[in-house]
Formats: sequence, structure tokens, C-alpha cells
Amino acid sequence: MGAMNPPPDNSGIGLIQITDLGFRKAAQIAVLAMLALACTAGGDQPGTSAASLPPEAADLRLVVDEIVPPSSVTETEAIQIANAESGFNKDATKVEAWLRQVTDPSSPMLLTDRAVWLVHYAGVSIETPSVPRADGGVKPGRLMTNAFVFIDANTGEFIANTFTP
Repeated sequence: MGAMNPPPDNSGIGLIQITDLGFRKAAQIAVLAMLALACTAGGDQPGTSAASLPPEAADLRLVVDEIVPPSSVTETEAIQIANAESGFNKDATKVEAWLRQVTDPSSPMLLTDRAVWLVHYAGVSIETPSVPRADGGVKPGRLMTNAFVFIDANTGEFIANTFTP
């Protein structure tokens, strides 16, 4: 009985394996790899990747699906609707939007697996109201510098807005 050969290592394609294929085949694989990356890229462009959400969005405590849902409302239309509904664009230093499927655990009746445009207004200045405390004192308001407006991705309906510091 002959010696058994160990199974091939399928842990990845190495440089030697690609060069063993020959220049033409290696070039074809490289082109396909670049096309695949181009089709899935976009992490730094608004509206294209969960990773591109601004850090302030973490304060919203949303459950965000990494798969970008289909939308019949464009990014430009969503921003125009949010501007008209909120007026935050007048004071914002930056306006950007992301298409996401989100769930808000604090408001499941309003946002559960819903495709929305999350429009972010940075640099706004919104003072939250002071709140009376049980001991007779007053909890002072806070300055919020980020506003988020939720626009339904399919109907264009204004859903809600919220703020973060």
C-alpha cells in the first residue's frame, strides 16, 4: 500500500499558488477580485455601509441591519424631506444620509425592521428643556449638537427625529 498524501491546505490562496496558475490566469483572478471589491466597497460613502454611520449614531442605540435595503426614495429626496420637516439644515455644518433597515428597541411600534433613510445633521445647537426633580430641584437641560431624522425609505414619510450630544 502506498503512502497516503495529506489533504491539500485550503486555508487560502497564496502567492505561489497564484503564480503557478500562469500570468494570464493570475491576471484574470486579480481582475475578478478587484471587481468583487468594487461591488462591495463604499464604506466611506454615505448611504452604502453600516460601517459608515457617524460615531454619534451609536448613542441612538438602534439595531442596524448591515444589509442595505431597497428604497424607492433617493438619498437626495430623503434629505429634502428631512430638511422641510425639521429645518435643521439651516444651522447644520454637515448633512448626510444613510439607507438602513433599523429596529429601535425603545420604540418597537414605530421602528421594527423598517427601511429608513437616517439623515444626520451635525453642528446643530438644540437645548433640551430643564426637568423638575422629585426633590424640588431642577435637572438642567443639555446641549445637543447632532440631530437625526428618520424618513421611510419607500414612502418618503417623516417618521421621527431625535438628538445626541
